[in-house]
Amino acid sequence: EVKCHHLDGNQDDWQGTQCTEFLVDEAQQCKEDDVWYLTSRLRSKSEKKHQLRMTCNPLNTSFLCDWLTKGGYLLESGLPNMEMDGVTTYMVQVAGEFHWFSSLAKVKATYGSAVERSALKFVYYSATVYDNPYIRKFNPSYITKLENLKTVERMRLLEGNWYAKVENDGFIDAEWFLPIPRREVPLQIPSIRCWDFASTKPHEGNKDPDWTRGVKASYDKESGEFY
Repeated sequence: EVKCHHLDGNQDDWQGTQCTEFLVDEAQQCKEDDVWYLTSRLRSKSEKKHQLRMTCNPLNTSFLCDWLTKGGYLLESGLPNMEMDGVTTYMVQVAGEFHWFSSLAKVKATYGSAVERSALKFVYYSATVYDNPYIRKFNPSYITKLENLKTVERMRLLEGNWYAKVENDGFIDAEWFLPIPRREVPLQIPSIRCWDFASTKPHEGNKDPDWTRGVKASYDKESGEFY
C-alpha cells in the first residue's frame, strides 16, 4: 500500500501508523521535527528493510545542512566531501541533540549499549545534474538554465554547495568576482564611490572593530558588466 501525503507540522496524521518506508521529496523544505518523527513510525511487521529516504537540494538554512556537516559529508567550502560520499555512518539522538559516529563501537564507547541499540544507519549520496544521463541527452536546455542562474543559486542548484546563502543573506564572497588587470577596465564609463562608515569605537570588549570601508564601482552599459 502506498500513500501520498504532505509533511508540514502534521505529525498527528501519522500517529498509530506502522510503516515500512518513507520517501520524502525536497526534504530541505521540511522541518527537522517532522522528518525525525517519521522514524518512529518505521515499525511494521514487514520483513523488508525499514528506511527513510530523502531527496533534497542544498539549502544552508535546512536542518539537513546541519546533519551533513556533523556527519562529515561536507567540505569547508560547502561542497560534498567525495571521500565520504556513500559512506555509512551512525546517527543517534541524545537529549534532543543529534550526533554522528563512524562505527557502532564508538557509539557504545561514548553513550553505552542502550544508545548503541537505537543508533540509525545514515548515508548521503551527492549528485548534480551532470550525473543525470537522461537530462544530458534529452533536456540539455535545463542544464543551460542552471548554468546561467545568479551566482548563489547556481552554486546551490548546479554545483551542490550547501553553504551558499541566498542573496542579501550574509557576506559577499571574494571568490564570486573575477580578478582582472586594471588596464582591462573600459575608460570613460560611469563610476561611483560609496562608503560604509564605521560606528563602533574601540573598547575593552572589542578592541579592533570594523573599519570604514569604501568601494569604487564602474558600470559598462554596453556589456552589462560591473567593475
